[in-house]
Amino acid sequence: MVISDEDMLTDVTGATSVIVIDLHTYHATGRFAGPTNSLAIHGLTTHIIPPGGFGYDLTKRRPIVNGQGLPAPAITGRSFDALHLPAGHGPLILAGDLGGDRAGSVSQRFVSLSGGSSARLVVLAFGYAKSTTAQADAKAWAAALQSQVTQPVQWFVVDSKVNQSTVQTAIANATGVLVTAPDQSRVLNALNSAPNITTAIRNAWTAGKTLLADNAAAAALGQAVSTDPTPTSSSLEGDSMEDFLLSGVSIQPGLNWIPGIAVEPRMVMDRHWGRAYNHLYRDPALLALGVDVNTAIEFTSTGVQVWGKNTMVVFDGRYASYGLGTNDALSARYVLLDTFVEGDTVTP
Repeated sequence: MVISDEDMLTDVTGATSVIVIDLHTYHATGRFAGPTNSLAIHGLTTHIIPPGGFGYDLTKRRPIVNGQGLPAPAITGRSFDALHLPAGHGPLILAGDLGGDRAGSVSQRFVSLSGGSSARLVVLAFGYAKSTTAQADAKAWAAALQSQVTQPVQWFVVDSKVNQSTVQTAIANATGVLVTAPDQSRVLNALNSAPNITTAIRNAWTAGKTLLADNAAAAALGQAVSTDPTPTSSSLEGDSMEDFLLSGVSIQPGLNWIPGIAVEPRMVMDRHWGRAYNHLYRDPALLALGVDVNTAIEFTSTGVQVWGKNTMVVFDGRYASYGLGTNDALSARYVLLDTFVEGDTVTP
C-alpha cells in the first residue's frame, strides 16, 4: 500500500516495496525490435521504495530519504568497459536458457564462431539432479549442433562417474565448447567438483576457443552468482517477491571469469528482477546482466552483442545509492536500466 497526495508518494507499507520507473530524468528512448518485437529501451531510471523513511517526489522526480530529496547524479562518461574481454580470449556466449531454441540464431552463431560446418564441438552437462535428465539435455544439444556440422559432436554428463581424462582430451581437440547447467543452486558445486575439467574449459577459452555457457552455467562465470533454487510454477510468485528482500536472495562469489558482472539467466521467465537489484546492493560496482530464455550475449575484446529471440537487460547501479526498509526490503535510488534485442551492441 502507498499513501500519496498530488505531489508526494510516502508511507509505503507491505511485504516488499514499490518500484518507480522514470523515463524523463535521463531522457530515455526506446523502440520495439528484434525477432519477437521486444522492447529495447535506454536510459531508464528506476527507484525501489520500501517502508521506512523512503518516498518519491512526483513533481521533481526525486526519491526521498528521511524527508530529503535526492537529486539525479551526473552520469557523464558512463561506459560498459567491463563487458570487453582481454585480447586473445575466444568469443564467449552467455545464454539465458536455450532449451526451447537449440537450433536458433544463438547456436548458429556459436557454430560459426567455432569454425562453421567443420567445427569440432563438445557439449558438457553439469549440476543436474538426475543423470537421466542430464543425458537427455546433452543428447538434445548434440543433435541440434550435429545438424550444422560435419564432425561428430561429443557430449558428456560431468558427474562423479565421468572419465575426466576423456573429457579433457575432447576439450583440447575441440574448437567450440558448450556448457549447460539448469540450476543456480547446484552449478558452483558441480563445477568445483570437477576442477580439472573446469580448468580445461577456461584454458581452452582463454587460448582462443569459443565457449557457450547456458543457463546456470552463464551465471557461474560472473563475479557473483545468486544461488537460490530455480523457482517452480507454484513458487514463482512468492519467490519473485521475496527476491526484493535482502534475506530473500543468497549470493556467493562466482568463478569470476568475467570480473565486474553478475548474470541472471531466465530473467523475465523466472522474474529475477529482485535478484538483479540484490547484486547491486551487495556490490554497487557490478553490472547485473539479465538474459531471458532463448537469448544470449556474445562477449569479445571489442564489446558485447545480443543474439536470440527475446531481451537482455543491463542494471547499472554504479551511480545509485542504497538502503534497507524496515521490512528488510531493498531501497535503491537511481539504478539505470537498458534493454537490448538481437543485433544490438550493448552500450549505454
